[in-house]
This record gives sequence, structure tokens and C-alpha cells, in this order.
Amino acid sequence: MNKTKIFFAVVLINIVIIAGIVNELGLDENEVDTSTVVTAKLSIAYSNAGDNDTIIFEAITTTESTVFGLLMSGSDQGNYDIRTVNEGQGVTVTNIIINNCEECQEEEGYSWQYTLNGFYSDIPSNRNIITNGDVIEWIYTNEV
Repeated sequence: MNKTKIFFAVVLINIVIIAGIVNELGLDENEVDTSTVVTAKLSIAYSNAGDNDTIIFEAITTTESTVFGLLMSGSDQGNYDIRTVNEGQGVTVTNIIINNCEECQEEEGYSWQYTLNGFYSDIPSNRNIITNGDVIEWIYTNEV
């Protein structure tokens, strides 16, 4: 093999490696911008808590245009606290603690799920982009 072929092979391998690094770091032009200001409706419901189990915000404005960003913006108003984990795939909400709701208790077999405009999603909440007027419902349920 002559030196020219070796040189081009090394260059090609380096280009592939650099492209892979850029892709993993998210430095490409297709990166999703979540910093748009959005106003949407938010509700939080404990399906196992009885009659006073829901908080509804008719209009919450967030500077992080994701389902999770909207949930965080609502918590800034002091009505609830959020517990999460992130195991590399995205944020998982493990608990939403509604202030002054004694009936709102954790229960085995229940988990927090969300709907976006009435549809459940398997996209992590911190990666699911929302737009003005969307309706996000967080539900503590054993059905999903």
C-alpha cells in the first residue's frame, strides 16, 4: 500500500471519528432549541386521592418549552415540589408533592405519567417540546 492511500485512509477515519463526537455532543445544527417562551395549561392529579386531588393552572408561562419545563414553572408558584431521577435517557418524575394535600400519598404500583394534548407519550418530559396553548396533564396512576 502506498503512502497516499494510507494518508487518505487515516483522514477518512479521523473524519468519521470527529463526526461521531460532534453527534454525541449535540453540536450539530439540528439541536432542538428549548429556550422559547411558551404559555400552556397544566394540571396535576392524584387519581388515588379523592375529590381534592387536582391542581389546575389555566396558563403557565415557561422559558423552557418542554413538558418538564412547564411543570417546573408551576412549582415556582409554591404549590408543589418535584422529585426526579435522570438515568441518562431523560428526566423521570418520581414524585410530585402537593402542599396541604393529606390524601395525596404514594402508593405501590402507581407512577407519574403525563399527557400532552390528551395523548400519553414515551418521550422523556425534558425532551418533549411544547407550544403555546398545549395542555399538559400529570397523572398519578396505576393504569399506564
